[in-house]
Amino acid sequence: MSSTISIKTFALWFGLYAIGSFIIHNLLAFTIPVAIAFFMLVLPGYGVGLLYLIVCAIKHPHGQLRYREIWLWGSLICQGLVLLASPRDCFGFKQGADCTPPVAGFAVVVVLYFIALMGFLITLRIEPAKTQG
Repeated sequence: MSSTISIKTFALWFGLYAIGSFIIHNLLAFTIPVAIAFFMLVLPGYGVGLLYLIVCAIKHPHGQLRYREIWLWGSLICQGLVLLASPRDCFGFKQGADCTPPVAGFAVVVVLYFIALMGFLITLRIEPAKTQG
């Protein structure tokens, strides 16, 4: 388990990560299959995770959070695999270039990334704030 971090701080970092991840994926792989995969699977996962963290921050305003580092590294590795497996040989949505159909590996790593992201969020542990005295 990691050291403790404030729930509010973690929610802020997770929100920035979600926005940055979405932008980077769409900039690097400017294709319709990648956009569909992210809009239909990963973006709702980010939304659910962020909503969960906001609710936790409201319920436990001074609570501390711990996470399992293995799930963090697993989700980051899967995100890297998604970037590597993304179909990229289009020049844009409407420029007439033929895109390769989504590679089976791309679909597999997107699902693995979603599972790793949800596993990471499910294993978060909230600890009450330590009282001084």
